[in-house]
Amino acid sequence: MRKYWEDRPQPVAAGQAQAPTIVYSAPRREAVVVVVNYAREDLPVTLNVDLKALGLTEDCAATDTEPGTRPELHGGKLQFTLKGHDLKVIRQEAKK
Repeated sequence: MRKYWEDRPQPVAAGQAQAPTIVYSAPRREAVVVVVNYAREDLPVTLNVDLKALGLTEDCAATDTEPGTRPELHGGKLQFTLKGHDLKVIRQEAKK
C-alpha cells in the first residue's frame, strides 16, 4: 500500500488549490482518491490521473463511492462538480 501526501507529487490531482487530494494505492490493483472542496461554492473539478504511477490502465473502473455511480475516465481525466465544503471518494480498480 502506498500513501501519497501533499508534500510530494500526487498521482491524482486537481488543478485547483481549493481541491486538494489524497491517494491510497495498491499498485496494479486499486487506488482510492479523496478530493475535498475548501471553497464555499460548488466547484467544477478535473482530476488528472497518472495511471502509470498507479499501475492501472485506461480500462480501469472508477466508482464514486457515495452514490455508487461510475464516472468515466477519459484521457487520464475524471470530471465532476463538487459541492462547497464537501468531499468525494473515488475508487479505481484494475480490470479483472
